[in-house]
Amino acid sequence: MVPFGLPAEVLDTLSLYATSSGAVTLLATSGDAHGHYIIQGGSLWVQGDLELGMVGVGTFSHNNGSVTVDGALSIANGESLLGTSRYDMDGGTLSAGWLIVGDLKVSGVMNYGIFDHDDGTVTVANDLIVGHEWDDMPATGWGDGTYNLTGASAQLDVIGSTFVGNQGEGTFSHSQGTHTTEQLILGADATGSGSYTLSGAGGAFIGGSGDRFFIRGDFLSQSDAATAWNTDRADLIFRQGSTGRHTMNVTSEDRGAVGAAWTDNFAWGRVSIEAGETVILADAGAPGGALYTQNLALETGATLDAADLNLRLKAAPVNQGTVDMATGNLVVEYDGASPFEAIAEQLRCGLSDGPTGYWDGPGIHSGDAAADAQRITALGVIDNSDSEFGIGGLAEFAGEPVSLQSVLVAYCWYGDANLDGVVDTNDYDKINTAWLLWTAEGIVPDGGFRWAVGDFNYDGTIDSNDYDRINNAWLLSEGGLLSGAAPAPTPEPATLALLAAASIVLLAPRRKRGDA
Repeated sequence: MVPFGLPAEVLDTLSLYATSSGAVTLLATSGDAHGHYIIQGGSLWVQGDLELGMVGVGTFSHNNGSVTVDGALSIANGESLLGTSRYDMDGGTLSAGWLIVGDLKVSGVMNYGIFDHDDGTVTVANDLIVGHEWDDMPATGWGDGTYNLTGASAQLDVIGSTFVGNQGEGTFSHSQGTHTTEQLILGADATGSGSYTLSGAGGAFIGGSGDRFFIRGDFLSQSDAATAWNTDRADLIFRQGSTGRHTMNVTSEDRGAVGAAWTDNFAWGRVSIEAGETVILADAGAPGGALYTQNLALETGATLDAADLNLRLKAAPVNQGTVDMATGNLVVEYDGASPFEAIAEQLRCGLSDGPTGYWDGPGIHSGDAAADAQRITALGVIDNSDSEFGIGGLAEFAGEPVSLQSVLVAYCWYGDANLDGVVDTNDYDKINTAWLLWTAEGIVPDGGFRWAVGDFNYDGTIDSNDYDRINNAWLLSEGGLLSGAAPAPTPEPATLALLAAASIVLLAPRRKRGDA
């Protein structure tokens, strides 16, 4: 190795050729030594590896010029109890075969590496690893690393994978600048802990078609509308971590599901949750945010807790687990055949197939509806292309634009057939018309029995159970909007009494022709 224990300024070109050990070490070899290397111009070329913080503390200040490391640039790969080092990038270019921030090589030591990237371009030909412990080391969590991407013009281009928490603990803080990577892996195994936070107004995270991002910890995004999140063709995969629970931040405001809004809202090509894992959505900004993903897949025992936020998909969920919508809404835009039946079946399972048989089953359910002591709230569903008069054809849903080819799911009152937020005579018209056609003439409504025509318990027919639900919701909601807005105009008590009586008459056994 070639040790450096004294400060050095490089203003012209300096080429360092690695010895047989294959490494250049920036630090003297005693625990009390400190090494500081400054490059303000020119170029530095290391044909092997460059190590910062082998024993003591190594600092590399890169203000301008170019640094090329053919092998691995390792920050804080110490062999003492204080192997803490940093790389300050304020301009110029850095190219490395591998970049390792926080690299534990010896059992029982604590290493902390920091990479502050405020300006300039960093290109990693293979992998970036933040928080690394070698395979033969016990899982101590002491190989810690932090990467701070903070400058508006800073660029980080990782040709391979970005590991945050590779057995060790890794933190990636991204407030400005652009990060492009083929794979993002938070917590490479069950002992690793990784977090990625995207915040600020000028950051960009980019992943192309076929890129896959594996998450064992949390995935945090606190960005506003000015931040680009170009991952609408990439996969985000949550897999087994130390706790089995993951927090995923979504956009701080819901800006619609059509056109450019998919990119604006940090959309994904596919979000997958592996068996037994729970992902909890969180909104770091104003309420009303949404998870945008073209596809959503849950393995057996997996849970997505929407936590009152919204989901925007482009296909029915492939759901072997549970999606808890709470009080949120779901929009599934589609091309070709409608996924309405598949989504309605998941709602039926969510309502009826759980331990209590009431909105706690697998599929799509609502924990808030399950906890409703009055049992007057539910998840309702309509196809926006439904030909039934007064159903569908919406240009907006929950205040956001939607296309005609959309399946819409909302937390609502029982009996709110058209999902307009209130139970009124329009909803009674739907259930009464469908029930009369069926009982009097044996005609099944066009499109079948479904929520929009009065099948409010998803059992494939209309009967007294459905009337119980709409009547109770009308009586107890007092004509109010579920959103808590001012109550809608409600029929006078006499009118309500007549409608309730009409329901009883409609449900009474009918005399067959020819009976005395």
